[in-house]
Amino acid sequence: MSREGTAMKVLFVCSEAAPYSKTGGLGDVCGSLPGYVAGLGAEVKVVTPYYLNVGQQAASKKIPVGGEEHLGILRRPLAAPETGSKTGASAEVYLVDNDEYFGRQSLYGFADDAERFIFFSRAALVLTKELGWKPDVIHCHDWQTGLVPVLLREELSSDPFFEGCATVFTIHNLAYQGLFDAGAVRLAGLDESLFTFDKLEFYGQFSFIKGGIVFSDLVTTVSPQYAKEIQTEEFGEGLDGALKERKESLVGVLNGIDYRTWDPSTDSHLQRCYDSTQVAARKRLNRSALRKEAGLPPAKGPLIGMVSRLSAQKGWDILAEAAEEMLKMNVQLVALGTGDKTYEEMVVKLQKKFPKKVAAFIRFDERLAHRIYAGSDLFLMPSRYEPCGLGQMIALRYGSVPVVRATGGLADTISDFNADPRGGNGFVFEEYSAKGLLDGVRRGVEAFRKPDVWESLVKRGMACDFSWERSAREYLKIYEAAIAAKSGKE
Repeated sequence: MSREGTAMKVLFVCSEAAPYSKTGGLGDVCGSLPGYVAGLGAEVKVVTPYYLNVGQQAASKKIPVGGEEHLGILRRPLAAPETGSKTGASAEVYLVDNDEYFGRQSLYGFADDAERFIFFSRAALVLTKELGWKPDVIHCHDWQTGLVPVLLREELSSDPFFEGCATVFTIHNLAYQGLFDAGAVRLAGLDESLFTFDKLEFYGQFSFIKGGIVFSDLVTTVSPQYAKEIQTEEFGEGLDGALKERKESLVGVLNGIDYRTWDPSTDSHLQRCYDSTQVAARKRLNRSALRKEAGLPPAKGPLIGMVSRLSAQKGWDILAEAAEEMLKMNVQLVALGTGDKTYEEMVVKLQKKFPKKVAAFIRFDERLAHRIYAGSDLFLMPSRYEPCGLGQMIALRYGSVPVVRATGGLADTISDFNADPRGGNGFVFEEYSAKGLLDGVRRGVEAFRKPDVWESLVKRGMACDFSWERSAREYLKIYEAAIAAKSGKE
């Protein structure tokens, strides 16, 4: 609830939201969380760029950027994302349409990204005012929307429409910061007095993400452990000082997964669907089907799955070092993903050298991802850092036991079986090294050889609850806290 007993109004501002756009976890979160928040009784709208050809024209407005006016057409989609509740509530989605900025093959990585997301941030605020829909909370996501709290505090503080409007800024991955040259301050229409080390300046550059961190009422990250880690020099990406300044207003909320999409009992992509009562027999059928699809022969040892971006962050550097030793444990590996050419070439070479033990799919393939979760016995995530991670949650649901490094959301969701045989749901290693990875896999293989122990471990993982409704309830509390913090400042 919000002011005077009315439903809380929450505006999500995000640069991607599935199913309209997605490059990773950000798109998953912003495609799912708003509907679940609405399902708990809030009134929710989502604003995101119009990258895809969907929707019907709803309104238009000229948005000033860098002293020039650009036409932004705001479109309402044909269908909003489904809600996680049984009430039929849903979030309304509006897409900002500007071919000059968003009519491109990819979402990010352009020379004019600063201009593009200055435009988008301003468009989101113009939209809500044009609709006459005053949000209680504006929930911004990642660097692309870091300018929104700045504009509300510095430019729109005297606008009665936005009076009392609180801001929550979520960091999905601190490594992506939105850094541009100092000229972006003028392009954004901001006073140059804001270009200081305690506000928007970051080693001589204008930092969008720092704007969100410094100027929002509350800051969140996507797991409790990551909220702690980013306040350290090792994981703070140079912003640990700014984050320590906000430590009293910094909260980690674990992301969820959508159990309507990720449900082995109804998943149409699988050879055979199953639940925890059928998992032993039917996972065998899915494992055999996956081996056949991957060109791997039948084997008695466990099948290890990976669905991952191929990068050092995801642990591919230590996997490259450990791979041949790992394969000596009578395991097979099926890996799906794209990323750094170095690691793409590495896993392809590994496949050529060990064709009966390794299968590599260097592509994005949502259907195959489902089959890897269902067909694998162990699911490997040896990340150097992992803000939240969704793969380990999905793996648990599909009865694939995670082997993870103790970092970020992996540490928050996976407890080590050897340390806690009655409560553990996976295998966790601390040291970021080939040695640590091999130790985690070795302990997983040993447990796999004990059928009764293994089945109990698999069923325990399948019973874990990482639903979006749980996350949405936490966010409602955060929104209330942000509103209270805002009212205390005014």
